[in-house]
Amino acid sequence: MAFAKITILLLFASNIIFAQTPQQYFGEKYTTALTFVKSHKSLFLKYFEKKDAIKAVAIVFPEVLRYNTLANEAEIQLLKSLYVRFGKKYADFSVGYFQMKPSFVETLENISGKNLADTPENREKRLEKMMSVEGQILYLKDYWDIMHTKYPNMHHKNDVSQIRFLASAYNYGFLSSEDKILNWSVEKAFPSGKNSAVRFSYADISENFYLKEIPKIFR
Repeated sequence: MAFAKITILLLFASNIIFAQTPQQYFGEKYTTALTFVKSHKSLFLKYFEKKDAIKAVAIVFPEVLRYNTLANEAEIQLLKSLYVRFGKKYADFSVGYFQMKPSFVETLENISGKNLADTPENREKRLEKMMSVEGQILYLKDYWDIMHTKYPNMHHKNDVSQIRFLASAYNYGFLSSEDKILNWSVEKAFPSGKNSAVRFSYADISENFYLKEIPKIFR
């Protein structure tokens, strides 16, 4: 009987964990991420129309949630010493609030026709741009334009479907097939992998933010 009660209690506790919302799970980090979005709202609106800015913010909101200032500073120092000197084969870390890698940015530049010679000088300029919020928003705009060119019927999807797909492609790899991106959109591996006690899909976080927070931020 005692064993049965313990089992029931454990199951009940487990259900509570899995029932957590992103707001509950991330707590203070969630509040900090919202503050970041509110304070940079005007920058998003500078480069996106309002209806697109709303979706663009939702795409990268999960990355803002797990942004770590100390880790970011360490990775920037490594990129300065290794990436600038030798290229992405030697250092390819995610940096900035949107957690962009040099390889991701280089791919965006190549597809957009902004081919730059692979020199230390150009890598340093790229990294400087990646280190600024405005620079990352500009790269996010490149991503947005590339995806809408690649998927010209995107506008036929409803807003939530668009956000889930674009967020999943951003997180998984936008050069991947549509099927792989769609499969990833329901894979619950965020923020700490498939084996963690509490997890969401990346797209879950983006959708939750869009439905719960966007109406309060973009009135």
